[in-house]
Amino acid sequence: MQRINQSQVHLKKVGVGLGCIIFFAAIWEIATAEKIWQINNLVNFIPLIAAVILYLVGYFDRFVEYNKSHLYIKTRSKTRQIPLSAIRAIKLTNLTVNNTRYWTINYVTNTIETIHILPSSFNNNFGLFIHQVRAVNPVVDADHYENEEYWGLLRKTSWRRNES
Repeated sequence: MQRINQSQVHLKKVGVGLGCIIFFAAIWEIATAEKIWQINNLVNFIPLIAAVILYLVGYFDRFVEYNKSHLYIKTRSKTRQIPLSAIRAIKLTNLTVNNTRYWTINYVTNTIETIHILPSSFNNNFGLFIHQVRAVNPVVDADHYENEEYWGLLRKTSWRRNES
C-alpha cells in the first residue's frame, strides 16, 4: 500500500508523547502552586493547553493509503475500505498550505461522501493514485496532478483543473 497524504507516523507518536509529558508537568506545577489564581501561576495553564492541542493533533490524525483495488482511510479506531471504482471525483480545492493544495475525493458508499487530503510533496504517490483510479474507473472526474523529480533531488509539483 502507498500513502497519499502528508500524515507521518513518527510525528503522530511524537505529538502524543510530548502532549502527555507536558500535560503531566503542567498538572504537577498547578497542583504544587500555593495560590493557583495569582498571575504568575496562571502561566502554568499555557503548557496545559499546548499539551491538549498536541495530543489531539496526534490522536485524530488519519492516514489515507491505496493499493490496486481499494482506498483505505485509517483512523485510530477503524479502517474504511473503499473500492477505487466507487470514487466519482478527485478535485482540487482553493485551500492552500505551504504552496500545496488540498484535494477532495468524492466516493459513493450508501451515500456520497467526501474526504479532504493534503498530498505529500516528497513523492508522486498521489499522481499514481489518480492514474490508478482512472484505470479502474475511466469516467472519474479528476483534475490533473504532476510531481516531477529533477536530478534526483529537486521536486516540482504542478496541478490544474480539468476543463471537461
